[in-house]
Amino acid sequence: MLLFVSVLSACPAGGGGDAFLPPPGLTSGGTTTCPADAWPFDTGAYLADFVTEAPGETGGTFGNSLCAVNGVYGNGLNRGSGDVYSLKSSPASTLCEANEKCIVLEWAGRRVLSGAGADFVVFENPFNRTSGGRFVEAVIVEVSQDGTVWCGWNPAYTGETDSGAAQFSLDIYDVAKYDDVAGLEPVLFNQSTWTGTATDVFDVAKAGGDHFDLADLVASGSCDAGTVSAIQASGFVYLRMTTGNSRSPASFPLPGDSFDQTGDIDGVVARNVDDR
Repeated sequence: MLLFVSVLSACPAGGGGDAFLPPPGLTSGGTTTCPADAWPFDTGAYLADFVTEAPGETGGTFGNSLCAVNGVYGNGLNRGSGDVYSLKSSPASTLCEANEKCIVLEWAGRRVLSGAGADFVVFENPFNRTSGGRFVEAVIVEVSQDGTVWCGWNPAYTGETDSGAAQFSLDIYDVAKYDDVAGLEPVLFNQSTWTGTATDVFDVAKAGGDHFDLADLVASGSCDAGTVSAIQASGFVYLRMTTGNSRSPASFPLPGDSFDQTGDIDGVVARNVDDR
């Protein structure tokens, strides 16, 4: 979440000065320098570390997809992070839907498994507003085993939809009006200063972020009950995140005081993975 009234650096201070080196096979047009601190956990918390597709990537500040896989550098309850990738779109997308603002990530060589509690946490970039409520750029989250059939949850916005209504400007900042999307909980986790455990990364009170449980996947569209069962039994490979407002028909509002009018991904962390 980036405010047009704020000037944010490309990456947080103290995050390291070297450019992040992408995993083998990953190319990026991005020019932003992302922090390169070592991931602090060997087990129990696994960072999505490979950009499969970032359609429309522009490079430069907030336009480097590598900032979505280099780690998590949250700035707390009241301030967004500069270490984020602002989702872009392209008519030539393959895994993302054409013209939707989207990114697809992987855990290189691994699949994410279902287990007890939340299976992964999306660290987007929301923060509290000084005038009340929270900046929300809702992000639809979906998973897939093959990059073709995508399963998700029940993303919804239940607030006022008429931008001319007095209630509209209140509802779009009210996290209670959103269900099953990323972009609601501020990012408290910053790996460069973190003193907690891997388990603490999955405690929303300590680390923030939006939690997703594969046990709650639902069948919809091309995702049938059999695919849901298969993912719950053997995990998923691809994670797709799409700015809700860019999905047609648009069912999510965007705050008018948002800098970039799109979701901003800091990182994603899974609890259990296996080789594939």
